Amino acid sequence: MYKKLAYYVVVALVAMFVFYKYQYQATNNIDQALGYIHQASSSEHSRSQNDASLELKSYQKYFKFKTSKAAEDHFNKHRGEFNYRTVDEYIEGANRVIQNPNALFKLEKEDGDYIYFLEDTNEIVFISSFTDRNNQHYLRTYFRPSSGLRYFNKQ
Repeated sequence: MYKKLAYYVVVALVAMFVFYKYQYQATNNIDQALGYIHQASSSEHSRSQNDASLELKSYQKYFKFKTSKAAEDHFNKHRGEFNYRTVDEYIEGANRVIQNPNALFKLEKEDGDYIYFLEDTNEIVFISSFTDRNNQHYLRTYFRPSSGLRYFNKQ
């Protein structure tokens, strides 16, 4: 009887370990979970990219730059393109583009970054496909490309 009980305890512990490991990987490696996108065929590519956008936005609701220095640097570089007075307003603007249902979405060819482009206002946001040490995706840049939609399509 004790042998059977020990067996069930071991099975339960193994099941808990496997579940925990899967849960940990699912929440901390969202990029890995979305890796199928890079292997999608051209007929499924558009649908897969939309899935990636939905997955990303459901995984993380708000995006910041990796560091406050990066945020300041990008704000100072692109401040003339917007009417934002502060870094926080600049970051809020990037998040409005990301959350806008009219924003176009694609994965960058070069390194798989997530790109949102709002054609009406000519705003583009790049989000890192990698995560920081807090397992959060972060803003890479936000600006108004001089060639608009053509710039987005080249990415």
